[in-house]
Amino acid sequence: MSFLGFPRNIPLQKVCEVLEIQKDNIDEYFDRFLSLENLNSDPVLHFVTLYSLYEYINKTSENRLKELFTNKGLEKKFRNTRNFAAHGKVEGQELKEVLENFLGVSPIGFYSFDRYNPSHVNLINEVIGEAQPIIQKYLRGELGLNQ
Repeated sequence: MSFLGFPRNIPLQKVCEVLEIQKDNIDEYFDRFLSLENLNSDPVLHFVTLYSLYEYINKTSENRLKELFTNKGLEKKFRNTRNFAAHGKVEGQELKEVLENFLGVSPIGFYSFDRYNPSHVNLINEVIGEAQPIIQKYLRGELGLNQ
């Protein structure tokens, strides 16, 4: 099997072993991973899908990916930005701290996500730019495709 433009074929069994995929959920994994290529025109959907992939890999791979994010100090920002984008209005203190660093202090005491607000979209794009390479590098390493 060959995917994502990698020049090398990867046995399906290797992908299953790396991700501990069972026969009944392999389609879900590929749907999530391959759909990222087509999401560049909608950064919010791209981001939420990327976070969903992150959660899925953590669930099937003993949280090794989460450790990489935590070691780089990105896990909190990734999780809270996802909550902001997915839930719209968020008032939690941890999220406020993350958003204050990027968006400044909210004069109304909470943040309300707006996909048309350039600052909000810039935050989404920044986190995508930090998170996606880590996920890709992790998967390449697990599959023996180190560059």
